[in-house]
Amino acid sequence: MTQTECISGAVPSSGDRTIDIKAFYQRLAGLGFPRKFVREVLLPDWWCDEYEQQGGAVVEAAAYVSRRTNFDFSALLDEGQSLFLRKVANPCYKIRQGTQEGSLTNASAMAERVAELAAYAYTQPLQSFDHIDSKAIHKKILVDSDFVTLENLLIFCWESGIPVIHTNCFPKGTGQKKFDGMVGKYGDRPVILISNNRKSSAWLAFIVAHELGHIICNHIKDSSIIDEKIEPNEQEDEQELEADQFAIEVLFGRKNAGYYSLENFNASSLVSYAKAWCRLDHVNPASVVLNYAWFKAKIAISETTKRSVWAIANQALKEFEGDSIASQVINQELAQRLAWETLSSDNQAFLERMTGIEVGALASH
Repeated sequence: MTQTECISGAVPSSGDRTIDIKAFYQRLAGLGFPRKFVREVLLPDWWCDEYEQQGGAVVEAAAYVSRRTNFDFSALLDEGQSLFLRKVANPCYKIRQGTQEGSLTNASAMAERVAELAAYAYTQPLQSFDHIDSKAIHKKILVDSDFVTLENLLIFCWESGIPVIHTNCFPKGTGQKKFDGMVGKYGDRPVILISNNRKSSAWLAFIVAHELGHIICNHIKDSSIIDEKIEPNEQEDEQELEADQFAIEVLFGRKNAGYYSLENFNASSLVSYAKAWCRLDHVNPASVVLNYAWFKAKIAISETTKRSVWAIANQALKEFEGDSIASQVINQELAQRLAWETLSSDNQAFLERMTGIEVGALASH
């Protein structure tokens, strides 16, 4: 049993600490966790103003917040102690110029708690990746599919023993940022977390494949990796470029795949172009659209031209992806794969909030 599960029941003793609930909320707000977020996400749904008036309520609140964020429990109750977020894994932040690592701390700390729970509640044995690479993964997926999609990439990850989770429930404002993707080892199991909230399945498939690349390329031996922004071949970091190339080969079957045309397509002609390459190369037409748009936008001579490229690409994506929402695709797989009964009711509730999954609704179907 993990520490996450062990602490899910009893509330630790507060000793003689006398911090009140107002000061408790103020301390958290100062570190980017506003009272509204604490009440709606970090405390149980039965929590109310009346309960806060009871003796010991602040101690119980501190226990919930501690196990859902990695804040030190005793420091939450003692204004004489520095309040900080403990790290489960050594984080390696891959950030854009001008971004401070601290602006990703809150999101990555909460994501780590989600990853711990998913790793604990997933029982599929982890497969060996000693003799597998991006081309082998592409070929394996194409045995049963016409091309690589988010759905069959998720199946590959889960059946290899790697949970994939979409979580976007983090404090807003207060200078804090979210990440596109994150990967680390929790216990002995790697876990991929996606926070990018784009609806496009093809877009999130690239991010999942990128994070899978960090695992297969052995980038996470001693640390977790937090990728603030993932776009193909935009990074100078060697590991990021390697993960980009891995993702491209998984999706397209070859490294440096590029779908570029001198023609300036409208949405209809871009759809036809993507369908033609889908038939020729056995690739996802939605991925062709994105690949084309990334390269076309990169050489755009103005921001207006770049916006036009992406507007056309988004119209074309609608043709292939309709109104599907990629985050739901990811978490539907998560919902079916986890052994939810192994989690305490408190941890189930937290994971539901962080992913938008309703376990009770699943059980009724």
